[in-house]
Parts: sequence; C-alpha cells; structure tokens
Amino acid sequence: MTMQLLTDILQESIPDLRNGRLHPVKVAIIDCGIDATHEVLRHKVIEAREYVELGEGDTSFVLENQLSCNANNDSSIQDPDTPSHGTAVASIISRIAPNARLLDYRTLGRQGASSSNKTVLAGLEAAIDGDAKIINISLVCDSNSRQELERLCELAYQKHKIIIASKRNGALQKGKNLGFPAELATCISVDNFNYNNNPFRIEHIDEQPIEFAAHGENVLVAQSGGGYSRISGTSFATPTVTGFVALLLGRYPDLELFEIKSILKYHSMNGTFRRPEIVNPLEVSEHRVPKGSNTSFKVMCPKCRHLTQGNDVFYYIKCPTCNHIFALFSDMDRKLFQVVIRVLSSNVPQDCLYHNVQHTREVVSNTYAFMQRHSELSAKQRKCLMAAALLHDYGYVESYTENEPIAAKYASDLLPQFGFDTQEIKLVQSLILATAMPVAPKTLLEKILCDADVSHIGAEQHWEKANLLRKEQEKHGLLLTNKEWLKSEIGFLSRHRFYQKWLETERRDRKKQMVEKLSNMLKKEESCN
Repeated sequence: MTMQLLTDILQESIPDLRNGRLHPVKVAIIDCGIDATHEVLRHKVIEAREYVELGEGDTSFVLENQLSCNANNDSSIQDPDTPSHGTAVASIISRIAPNARLLDYRTLGRQGASSSNKTVLAGLEAAIDGDAKIINISLVCDSNSRQELERLCELAYQKHKIIIASKRNGALQKGKNLGFPAELATCISVDNFNYNNNPFRIEHIDEQPIEFAAHGENVLVAQSGGGYSRISGTSFATPTVTGFVALLLGRYPDLELFEIKSILKYHSMNGTFRRPEIVNPLEVSEHRVPKGSNTSFKVMCPKCRHLTQGNDVFYYIKCPTCNHIFALFSDMDRKLFQVVIRVLSSNVPQDCLYHNVQHTREVVSNTYAFMQRHSELSAKQRKCLMAAALLHDYGYVESYTENEPIAAKYASDLLPQFGFDTQEIKLVQSLILATAMPVAPKTLLEKILCDADVSHIGAEQHWEKANLLRKEQEKHGLLLTNKEWLKSEIGFLSRHRFYQKWLETERRDRKKQMVEKLSNMLKKEESCN
C-alpha cells in the first residue's frame, strides 16, 4: 500500500463507503445456517453448504453437503428448524455492507451447537480453500482445537483471507481462555460493548489478545421464518466489524489483514465511526417517526393479528400485545427506494415547497396504507403501484409543468435495473400518467394512487399543505390575491371527491368544515374591500 493510498483511506469515514461504487465481497458465515428467504436476505446468499458429523468417537468423520441455490441466488432450502443465530449474523453483515455476497457454511447442526468442533473445523477449512475473502465466526471452539485452529488461521493469512471471530461471552474467569480462534493474532477479534448512542461504533482495546469491541447489546436482527427480534452477545458485535471490513475491501480489495487492523484502530481512536444518515431499515429503531411525517395508519401484527399504529413504511414496530418486531412494509425494493429518494433530495428545486421529497415519502406511505384494504390485489399489482407512488413526481427534477411524462420516461430507464419486465413498466407508467391534473382515474390502482397523492385533503395537515402549495405556486409565477385563492380553494374542495368510498366517508365532514372556514374568511376579505 502506498502512503498516499493509506492517507486517502484514513481520511474517509468507513460507513460513508457504502454510498459509493463498491466491488462485491464474498463473506463466508460459519454458523448454524441462514434463512435466505427472509426479506432482508433475499438475493444475498449465493452458496450454501452443510457439514454433518457421522459416526462416533475417533472413527467419526464429517460429511459435506452442497445445498442447491436457485436462479435468483437464494438458498432454495427454507428449513423452519434452522436456528436464528446464523440468520441474525447474516442480517447484520448485509445491512452494513450492501456489497457483501454471503456464503452459508452450516456447521452447528439443528440446535445451534455441535457435539464436537469437527464440523466447525471442516467448514472453516472449506471456506479458506474457497473464494470467500472474509470469514465470520460468531462462535467459540474448545481449547483442545487450538492447534488445528492455529494451522487453519495461518493458512488463511497466507491466502490473504480475513477471519473475524468473536470473544467468549460472559465475565472473564481466571485461567479460562477468551475463546478460539479469537485469541489468535491471525484473526480480527471482537468483544461486545453497549453503544446505544451509536450502534455503528468500533473501539480498539489495548489489552491483547482481543483487539476490538463493537455494539452487541439489544441489536435488532432478522430471525428465521420471518420477523425480527432483539438479541445480545459477542456473536452480534462481530458481524458489525465484518460489515465494515467488507466495505473497506469493496473499495480497496488488495488490503491485507495487518492494514485492515491498522485502519480500524485509527478510525476507532479518532472517533470517525458514525451512524450513516440513510441506511438499511434494520438500522432504524422500532418506534422512531421522521420529523414532518403526518402519515398514520393501522397495521396488523403478523404474529398475533393485533392492530396497532403505524407511521412510515420503512420503519419497524413492536407489537404491544406480543412484543413481536416486524417491518411495516416489504412491497418495494429498498435499493430502488433509496436511489429515487437520493435523486429527489439532491435535484428537486428548493422552491418546490410542496412537491418535494417529503411529499413523495407521504404518498408512498399512504399508498401502502390504502393498499392494505384491498386483499384482492396481486403481488405484481402491489409492486407496480408502489413503484408508481415513488416515481410519480420525479418529473419535478426537470420541469415544474407537465412533469408526469418525464417521470414515466424515467421509469422506463430505471425500473429494468430492479427486475421490472416490460408489462410491469407499462403499468407503472400508466399509473404515473393518471396523476396528471385534472385526474380521472378508471382502475382501482389509479384510484388508490390519486387518493394517496392528495391524502392531506380533509386531514389534520390540510391547512399546512394548502399553504405550502400556494407559496410554491407563487414562486413559479402563479400569483393569486387572497380573494382569488380562497375562491379557488372553496371551488376545489366543493368539487373534490375521493375515489375510495370509505375515504370519502371518513373525510367528508372535515372537508365541509374546511369549506365553511374558507367561506367565512372570504366574507371577511370581501367586507374589507
């Protein structure tokens, strides 16, 4: 590594690397298995192997089974008995490092623990011989395996593989080791600290042999079979470090073990680890609502069927009845969401006070909420409807008027990258064009989207949104006197009808109250003149 390259690396915040172009990095997870069908792990597991010990005593041996993967790079096995430990580890790595490609090395058996270390050693050796660049070991082997672990970790070092291993859980006891292979210098070893204020922080530990500590308390993780839970331990601090190393290698693929340790130490000592502003939904606490969000709807817990309050589609909620943690939304590719939101945030003019990124987020949330009332919608329809909600105002990036055709054109350029076929893209485009004023939706999907686009009407935030729209129009040359504006608003509200009957019924009284309020304001305005 040149001095200039090292200087460049040390000046970058490691979490910020995820916003740039990264090489894919293969990460082998030595554990009890990964549920690759979980929503946050789909298309992330590219290989799966299982190691089973046969026989007894000195005559036993390990059988390796190659598990099939389907065309979409998801493990085809959905085993309800697979413990959640490996799935939890995989979800932490995946959320921090979107460039990570996961290799599932199942070595701990059905109950999450092996009767000996033979399966773990066999899986580790196979991972070292394979093409994984990083190996995550969120487990501890018996000390009688130390000699074999030393050999394997030295072999990994020679092959330029990075092993990241967890320290033993619990308080240190005199005469007891801290865990193997974590104690070995050929590994990056990780302890568990509680960094509630910054779950993406890494600390360097001066006392050897454990070198680093990461957040591992009450971590939100995916669990096998779907859903989420919170869990603690060194096993869940270790994949945080693995994720950051995958980011480093995604940008600088030739880094060696000693260089990575030095970079992690530098950043930990200088406090440059920080929480990224926009990351994967799993990095959001379950109750937090973004400022300025007025969207609110009921959502059903998938476990106990209890209805509770939801707010934003990319936030997680804990059911007050059964404490199950679940995602409010999973009908849109999160990368698609992040790409569009990033473009809108950077390119929509600041004088768009109403038609801005916050409006798009609210339309997406409301579309999702309205969609829940229509169980007859197919997965394809839901997918296209949500994409149209996300893209419907993209045209404001280029033009304030007639922006819908621009958004439809952008959809045809962007959506193929996210698996939309020609028929689906045409449906998204037709939905976007249906939001052009004056609207005249014909299909159910068009009615849902058009209602979501003006869902502030008759709601608590109606007055606030109406004033923002007026100020925006003034900035674009649509100047109206107070009297003209009041007449325009009264006429619009008097004519307006939501296309979903339940929503019209729900908002009718408040719309009437708003018309009365505006009419009284108009009378005062006219009397003054």
